[in-house]
Order: sequence, then C-alpha cells, then structure tokens
Amino acid sequence: TSAADFVHYMLQALTSENKKESAKTNLLGLFQEYPSTLLTDTITVEHTFGSLRGIYDQIEDERHVFFQSQILFTLTVIVVEFDFMENQMLFFTDFLDVLIRTIATTTSSNRIVRAAGCQCLRELEVTYPGLLRNRLATLYAMAQEELTSVHQDYMSLFVTVLQYAILDIAENKKTYTENKLNDMLLMQTDLRTAVSPTSPNLNRANTESRKEGSLRLPSTIDTRELRKAVSWVMDSVALMTPHCLVSVVSQLSDCVKMSGVSPTIFKQQIIRHIASSSLPLFHLLFLLKMKFDRELFEDLDEDRLLKRLIGHAQHPGLSLGHRLLCYDWLLQFPSQASQGTDLPGEPSIPLRLSRHQYRLFFPSIFNDLDVIARKLNVLSLCYEPSSTSDSASFALMGSLTLLDKAIQFGYVGVYAVTLFRSLYTFYKRHHQSVLGREIFK
Repeated sequence: TSAADFVHYMLQALTSENKKESAKTNLLGLFQEYPSTLLTDTITVEHTFGSLRGIYDQIEDERHVFFQSQILFTLTVIVVEFDFMENQMLFFTDFLDVLIRTIATTTSSNRIVRAAGCQCLRELEVTYPGLLRNRLATLYAMAQEELTSVHQDYMSLFVTVLQYAILDIAENKKTYTENKLNDMLLMQTDLRTAVSPTSPNLNRANTESRKEGSLRLPSTIDTRELRKAVSWVMDSVALMTPHCLVSVVSQLSDCVKMSGVSPTIFKQQIIRHIASSSLPLFHLLFLLKMKFDRELFEDLDEDRLLKRLIGHAQHPGLSLGHRLLCYDWLLQFPSQASQGTDLPGEPSIPLRLSRHQYRLFFPSIFNDLDVIARKLNVLSLCYEPSSTSDSASFALMGSLTLLDKAIQFGYVGVYAVTLFRSLYTFYKRHHQSVLGREIFK
C-alpha cells in the first residue's frame, strides 16, 4: 500500500460516523507526527488539507471540541511543514482567517477550541515573524478582556507578537517613527478583517539567533505603552501555569532587554519564586540573572538564590536530573562577566559562596556517582592551587577517599571511571601545585 492510499483510508476513517472519536484523534496524531512521510506530493497535501478543513467546518456539536482542536493542530502542522505561506497562499490565508475567527469572539463558550486557535496562531507567528504585527493592539485588548481559563493562551500569543514586533523595529530603525511602538499597542484593527496575502512584512532568516544579540531599540522610540503592557502582564502572572509563565517572562525579558526598559519591572512578581518548589520557575530565575544580573538581583537576593540552589542540589527527594542541573548552575553561576551571553565560560564557583559551605560538597556514601563527580568538580574550584602542603590539598585528597575505598573493596567499573575523571579534574586546575604531585604518587 502506498502512502497516498494509506492517507486515503485515514481520511475515510476520519469522516466515518462509525469510528470512535478517540480513534480519530489517534489518526490525527499520525498526521502531526509524520507529515512529510504520509504526504509525499502536492496533490496529497492539498487533498488532505481540504478534507480536514471540511471536517472542521462540519463539526457543530460542542461535545466534540477536543477533536475539533486537534484538527486545528493538524492543519497547523501541515501549513508549517509544507510552507503554505510560500507555496499555497490561498490555503494559507483561508486557514489564517479560520484561526482569527475562532479566537475573535471572547465570549464564546468553546474555550478549548479558542485556546487551540491561540496556540496555532502563536506557532504561525513564530514560523512567520511579523504575521500578526498589525493586529498587536487588538490582541492586547483581547488578552485584557479574557477572564476565563484560556487567558494565558491569549497572553502568550500577545507576548509572542510583541516580541517579534520589537525585534523588527530594532532591526529596521530608520523606517519607524518615535511613536510607532505606542501606535502598535494602541491602534486596534478588526481582527476578523480578511487577511491580505501581501500584508505581512516577514523576515525569517536567523530570527532566533538575533533575539539574543546586541539589537536595541533606538533611543528616540517612545516606550511608555510598552512599560504599561509589561506591567500589566506581570500583574497577571497569577492566572498562568508555571510553564506558561516561564515562556511569557522569557519572551518579555527579550523585549525589555532590546527596549532599554528597566528590568526591575519583573522584581515584585519574580523574586518571590526563589522559594518556589516548581522546577521551571526556579530555573527561570537563573535565566533572568544571566540576562540582567545586578540590574535585577541585589546581594541579598543573590544570597537567597544561592542558598536555595545548594539546598536543591543536596535534596535527596528531588530527581537526579534536577540535582545535576543545580550543580551545573553552580559551576556556571550567572554573573556580571557572563551577562548577555548564552555561551558557557570556564567553570567557576559563585563569588558569594562562603568557606563554611564548602563542606556541603564533600561526597557521601549515599550520593549517586554522577552527583559525586559534580561535587568533586565544585570542590576543585573552591580551593586555590598552592605550592606548599596545606589544608586545601589535604581536603581535596581526602574527598577522594570514598571512591578509593570502594575500588579497594572490589567496586570497579563506574567507580574507577568516576575516580579518574575526578583526578583529571583536580590535576587540570592544580597541576602546578602540591596536589598535582600528590596525584602522581
């Protein structure tokens, strides 16, 4: 059976009234996972897209909203995978119109479908930056009006469009007036106006790599409305799930960085998450510190953050991956030197790590071998190389006793590998010291 025949059978099953909705959803999952494998030619792509559009239009019963939302996701995958913006403009504008009409009525009771529509539009905006730029003010207003559980979907869509709008202004400084950003956030248009195929001013090349670059808005651009928008978003964080909050704040931090707005606008709502038990929110703090450092974190905040980081790294109730990530943050703790770059530098311990905290990094018999290796790596950086025998060389050699004894008792293999990895780590830093000579004994 060819791929085209298989797709034909799948579409027949999707239109059948005898198939359960769960089975149909699984079939849509195949389209979402393997679009390029199933849809091998233009005719099959067009036929599949048209059939799914027809199925979507025929669904009127609100009991089938989940299946309806899955059809939207499948159509979005096909549009992105086969670049309908470039190759199938009529289909593209038709689908974009469907998505816009789906989210336009904020009083609609079909919240699941509206949430799916927002997510699909967000994916299209990421794929085609600037697609919804002219509707930024309308999306802003809709996000403010939405008070139901799908508020965060409208919020996420608005912030994504805002991010790419600011990026475009920063790239094309000479083509925008000083009030352009204010106008984008204030001048609403009818969201349901037919989409013109030539309206988006898109520039897809290297968009992701430019976000973290040195792009800045010109000082002549008025950012008053942007500050209001960011403040409003931060006042609404209680309505977001942790994962949505991480995504929104990460994108907003790009906007703030490019626009020159003070990052203290995040402080009231974000710093309190130092005590959070949520893994995404806790690590969001380090991403913000890497981006803003002293502009956002004072000494007291940094001390609290470091204390919580060490606590998480030592906590036996947390997953191994979480603890190892904490050790990685310790070895690459964001500081003024690393601000503005995503590239890891040479490992170093935080400047505010005190000597009495060093004892926390001596391995114990209950530690996993990966944790032991990370602890020994941190210990190596805690002590400075010395040309005389002192407490530092004694402490570092003593930290290897646990692995050495395990090997003596016959626990070879991974124990030996961990020991020699740690010896190499020690030697790389202390090769010109007494410790370097001790390692060769």
